[in-house]
Amino acid sequence: MLRVLITGAELPLGRAVAEAVRAGGNDVATAPERADAVAILDDAADGPLVPAAEALIGRTAALLDGLPASVQRVVVATGCDVYGEGPAECTACGHVRPENRPHDVISPWEPRCPRCEGPLSPSAVREDETVQPATPVAALRLAREEMVLAWGRSRSVGAVSLRMFDVYGPGIAAGAIATIAAALKASCSPQLPEDGLQTRDFVHVRDAARAVVLALTHSRAPGHIFNVGSGKGSRLSVVAAAMAMAKGASIEVRPTSEHRRGEPRHIFAETMRIRHALGWKPEVALTAGVGEAVG
Repeated sequence: MLRVLITGAELPLGRAVAEAVRAGGNDVATAPERADAVAILDDAADGPLVPAAEALIGRTAALLDGLPASVQRVVVATGCDVYGEGPAECTACGHVRPENRPHDVISPWEPRCPRCEGPLSPSAVREDETVQPATPVAALRLAREEMVLAWGRSRSVGAVSLRMFDVYGPGIAAGAIATIAAALKASCSPQLPEDGLQTRDFVHVRDAARAVVLALTHSRAPGHIFNVGSGKGSRLSVVAAAMAMAKGASIEVRPTSEHRRGEPRHIFAETMRIRHALGWKPEVALTAGVGEAVG
């Protein structure tokens, strides 16, 4: 039986992971000295850098320093914001990586080719793409990921990083789906940033939890970084319209024409690595998940 210590156990993802751990016949450890594996799921909000650094780097470093020799697997969850703006295809230049947009960007919203200034078609981001965090907190998340992986290599402990895309589901109050659902439940028009045509990759919290458990237990997981997403880009306006339909509400979705600081235009995951290595794939369809969110 595997005993898993979960940091961030009080968060929706932490609770879902604890449930999945127990469902697999394993147990949740209450202290590091009782653990065989660790899932680092706690996070820090955007804001002042000192508390964010203490939460993401200092607290994790203290945890790693105190782990007993019995721990043979450590999994750290981070966000897709470490990638910054997603990759794209240019008809003239092929596969390119647009730079992060400035914080004060205004319409037109779409990034242009960094080589020829031509139009782009967004493509899925692979784990081996260059990372370009657009915010300091995203950079701290990336630094924690690198610290955990380096610690695992230096101690011959299996370390794994999961780059979570837009996790949604029961108990999650942040993110696009939660914000849209809250507006619909209040009979208000959901307000979307920019023109609402951004693409995001939504993954249900139960699917994200299964990915964590596989990373904790699968023999092919150690030493790797895995994207955890649906593998599909969904436009915010389309998702909002589907949620309104699921709610049975005739409410107009309103783009605000305002850019949210540090947010990419398009980002969605290439998930072939986790599918092939761990046999993971999302099971909760977005249509079912958003229906649950507004139900």
